[in-house]
Amino acid sequence: MLVYVLERLGVALLAASAALVAGRSCLDVLGVVTLAYITALGGITLREVLMNRLPIPWIRDTSYQFAVLMASMTTMLYVRTMPPVPPIVGLVLDSLGMIFISMASARKAEQAHLPSICIGLVACISGCLGGVLRDVTMHQIPQLFLQHVYATSVVAGASAYVLLQGRGVRQPVSFWISLGVAVLLRFSALFGGLELPFFNPPEAPFAPTRN
Repeated sequence: MLVYVLERLGVALLAASAALVAGRSCLDVLGVVTLAYITALGGITLREVLMNRLPIPWIRDTSYQFAVLMASMTTMLYVRTMPPVPPIVGLVLDSLGMIFISMASARKAEQAHLPSICIGLVACISGCLGGVLRDVTMHQIPQLFLQHVYATSVVAGASAYVLLQGRGVRQPVSFWISLGVAVLLRFSALFGGLELPFFNPPEAPFAPTRN
């Protein structure tokens, strides 16, 4: 039940982040909903294909559809009737949605008895792909390439989960600790400037651009 709720909440948060991005480009209502679907369900779709779990769950489970539609419609209504939403709100929604889906995916990969390294890979892909698809569709540089502790946070969370499970820490304690690790790292980057070392070889013609 925990994974079920967390994944739907992640879907809703990513859909809301997509609606905010679409609003800045003045898309029509159908365009906003379409972008929300791509963002919220893109990573989950690839996860299920990689794990050979067909049919894909959002096709047969309407709770995914409900989460996307409600989140995108509510966000559009809020933006039309309330004061402007600061850009940081979209980043927070994107970060939480990414982490929730990633950690739910790590749990599902662990239940499927995938190798430890594959659990981290599945978590990273499923959480980050939706945001990448959203930004590429809107002709923006994906946050994955702008924020230097982005995918790192979910890989760290998934790794902590695998380690705790291997040490015999029971559910849901191991899951919540791992989720906390991912949130702490991502929000430390978002609000505290935490970043990884840059790869900047001596022959590089330009220095990296910092956010």
